[in-house]
Amino acid sequence: MRIPMHSLVSKLELRDVLGGSINRSSSQHAVVAALGDRWLKAHASQLFLGWPRSRSPLADLCAGAQAGAQSMCTAVEEPMPRLNSAASFEDYLDAVRTRRVSPAEMRRAAVGGGRGSRLPMATAHADADARHAAIEAHAAQRAQTAARLRAVTEFSMTPRQVKAHLDKHVISQEEAKRALAVAVCDHYNFVKRCLAEPELDARHHVKPNVLLLGPSGSGKTHLMRALARMLGVPFAKADATKFSATGYVGADVDEVVRSLLGAARGDVAAAEFGIVYVDEVDKLAEGAGSASRGGGVNTRSVQSALLKLMEDAEVPLRAPGERPPWLSRNEGRNEAQVIRTRHVLFIFSGAFSDLEAMLRTEQAQQAAAEHAAARAAATDGREQGDDGLEALSTADALVDPLCRAHPRDFVRAGLETEFIGRIPVRVVCRSLRRHDLVAIMRDAEDSVLKQMQRNFDGYGIDLVVTDEALDEIASRAESERTGARGLLTVLEDTLRDFKFELPSTNLKQLVVDRHTVQAPKKHLEALLTEHSQRQAS
Repeated sequence: MRIPMHSLVSKLELRDVLGGSINRSSSQHAVVAALGDRWLKAHASQLFLGWPRSRSPLADLCAGAQAGAQSMCTAVEEPMPRLNSAASFEDYLDAVRTRRVSPAEMRRAAVGGGRGSRLPMATAHADADARHAAIEAHAAQRAQTAARLRAVTEFSMTPRQVKAHLDKHVISQEEAKRALAVAVCDHYNFVKRCLAEPELDARHHVKPNVLLLGPSGSGKTHLMRALARMLGVPFAKADATKFSATGYVGADVDEVVRSLLGAARGDVAAAEFGIVYVDEVDKLAEGAGSASRGGGVNTRSVQSALLKLMEDAEVPLRAPGERPPWLSRNEGRNEAQVIRTRHVLFIFSGAFSDLEAMLRTEQAQQAAAEHAAARAAATDGREQGDDGLEALSTADALVDPLCRAHPRDFVRAGLETEFIGRIPVRVVCRSLRRHDLVAIMRDAEDSVLKQMQRNFDGYGIDLVVTDEALDEIASRAESERTGARGLLTVLEDTLRDFKFELPSTNLKQLVVDRHTVQAPKKHLEALLTEHSQRQAS
């Protein structure tokens, strides 16, 4: 029976034996005891074959084991290593003792391409160091993967806890936060069970993909970022308007999945449990400007591609002819070459303004028809009855028409039936009112007002904003019709000149009231004049 060389070496653990046992002062008996059995003796004799005996401290061992070596060498498939000098043997022992190389690597370095030749020892050391560095990096990557997956494997939050966290960052949008909390908990509880019981992964499961509807500035993106930070999973955001069908100018839909790798620092296992957020998905509807956007190229084809990703697709880690920057030279050689989307949660958002206008018109027509029918059926013209009809009509008008949208309405707007069918959770983020904007500035942990106060803190100035000023700022931001984004616009317009002038003074506090918001330049001039007079006195 022929015994593979590598199996014998792995069993012997030659690195550990030689590293602690052989040195110049070792006696024959000590070495024999350390090396042990007959094969080790044979291995040692072959290791030193060709080395001048007069310079060998283990000459007796080599001679005594020669008989065993001759019989054992016929059992292996490749020749035993042959060292050619005492210097090479000392290099060998030094490298093995410090565990810089494995026995197999040193065998290759010692033997080289044939009998009597060997590679430079420095080259072997450098190559071994690179290999060990790669091994250590791989081990570190596996540890990081386990740490990143811990957010999934140890997920135990309830929907109420998720919503409580979102409440700290996003004001209003109660229905949206509740829907997201339930969808996320359902999704990651299922993923956790699949990791614990792999057989569950083969079962059919409909992911709770989400569609957020609402105007710009209503907090959709901010809601998603707060959710991703809380979960600690990779998060990727993309704009649907940049997608195009394969072969056309524009981004491929697979790119949004690959971008999860960047968020996961190249960790494929972690990326496969991330969240993909695609904004402005309403622009993929053919009814929304399809003539100017290329028709089916950027609508039906892109929807079909996204539809595949939402199910269970395998996306190559590299686009054709491209190496992602997050993959180093050594990473990915023996790893998965694709990223599966089975456990990737997809969340879409869009204003759907055309659909809202269409539904609002239909809602008004239906309300008018119901109002006329009610008047015709009335047996008398009592004022109380007219007041009741007016109240009913007003309440109906206050309902956001997107809240009543059905899948067939999205199909009429241009989305594919299969596409909207893969998004079972649909919720509306309503337009923000003035009291919502006030609450955002006052209560949100990362509000733009707190950002502005930190800016003034950098100059050593305490910024104080009164309640009347908050109401005025919110009123002006509401008129911008850009949602919460309007807050920063109004605050910048109001306080920009103060940030330019006050750092050059020794003022330590700025109080902003309603009059400051209404006439900032006038208030600044009065403040600087008063400050100059105090300095003069």
